[in-house]
Amino acid sequence: MIESKPGAARMFVRKGTSVLMVHSLAFYPNPSPWEISGGGVKKKRNESGEQAAIRECEEETGCVCTEVKHRFNVVYNEGEISEWHVAVFEAIKFTEPPVLTFDPEELDGVGWIEETALQELWISDESQLILGGFGLLLTPPEIQHRGILYPV
Repeated sequence: MIESKPGAARMFVRKGTSVLMVHSLAFYPNPSPWEISGGGVKKKRNESGEQAAIRECEEETGCVCTEVKHRFNVVYNEGEISEWHVAVFEAIKFTEPPVLTFDPEELDGVGWIEETALQELWISDESQLILGGFGLLLTPPEIQHRGILYPV
């Protein structure tokens, strides 16, 4: 069981057979890999992982998550298990804007990706772990060793 607050949070959003994904500019050159929406937890504001995931999803896509469930945590293998982790939530209920929006300073795209197309995309390592946790992607062994999924 992980007792500490997460350093980051992600929000998995599914609509039918599509998954909401973003192109992040934060750590990658253009073009960037697809990622699950999310970002850092604002600890100075005493923000929870759930609050961060909801905030980031709305900021990054315009989707407002009104009911969410904490599914698992991603803990990274940095030689030993650290307390820093990513909390992963699933949107159970959400409101989608008429047009998905994004901040061009932070992202270069956002969209609904069909589950059957996920295997063909360049997806960040963390998002591959998360999609694997939801049974949507076979995570390659070279990525599996980088993090451990802990169910909640």
